[in-house]
Amino acid sequence: MTTLAQELARPITNTPPVGAAGKLKFYGRFLFDLQVATVYRDLRKVLPNLRGDVLDVGCGMSPYKCLLARGETRYVGIDVRNGGDFDNSNDDVTYFDGHHIPFGTGSFDAVICTEVLEHVPHFQGLIDEVHRVLKPGGRAIVTVPWSARYHYIPQDYFRYTPSALAIIFEEWADADVEPRGTDVSAIASKVAVLWWRNIWPRRPARVMLVPFSWALTPVVLVVMLTAHLCTIARVGDQSDPLGYTVIATK
Repeated sequence: MTTLAQELARPITNTPPVGAAGKLKFYGRFLFDLQVATVYRDLRKVLPNLRGDVLDVGCGMSPYKCLLARGETRYVGIDVRNGGDFDNSNDDVTYFDGHHIPFGTGSFDAVICTEVLEHVPHFQGLIDEVHRVLKPGGRAIVTVPWSARYHYIPQDYFRYTPSALAIIFEEWADADVEPRGTDVSAIASKVAVLWWRNIWPRRPARVMLVPFSWALTPVVLVVMLTAHLCTIARVGDQSDPLGYTVIATK
């Protein structure tokens, strides 16, 4: 069996909007990174309304902590110790083994888990742990990619259909699965990745493509703006989206 030895372009680390440069990176990337933009758009609808103790599973750099109501939530972020494999370095994190959440049953009012489940070999066990640490009536907000390239190689294992997500969350009182984007935004995302990979090539053979790629920047901008509008208007086929957002209630 063979696998890709390396990634042509690793995902840009998702860092929080701290300071002028941090805000420019965080919000500016939304133009080209439709995956992150649609995750943020869905989280922005839910996270500001959360109250109480909130757990962020696989928190990375805690980029979405900023959406929580200050003074009305207590944020706890957990992640695996090998966060460097995902280009993450966060001092404000509780480490865990990736399987067993180190808190008691019914400890949290809400749980966030964004773009993590595809990196978990035993995903059902982790979701069961999320269910355990939630208080009765607590909610879990989980996002997963669908149209996303093989990334953070080799720690990328799964893509989940709505049918699979329904089975994963079948023991919950309620679970709503919503697509993020359509096939239009999925195609545009691929265009953006191809463009980005060739304006900053890692392989010498691709250097000759740099001028051509930069010349196509206006076209890429039009494609991305069109994709954003189509995502907002839900134009296109939602059976082939960028990913899915699950809001589940214990």
